[in-house]
Amino acid sequence: MALKIVWTPQAEIGLTKVLDYLEKEWTKKEIIEIINFRETKQKPIN
Repeated sequence: MALKIVWTPQAEIGLTKVLDYLEKEWTKKEIIEIINFRETKQKPIN
């Protein structure tokens, strides 16, 4: 059974705020790793 992770609008807003903060404080490499992690976790889990 595959599970689908659904991001709520509130979660998307929160993520945007976190990424905005990270752009100011972290390197681009670290931000890309977080974005890739998020995209990977949105795929269905088998």
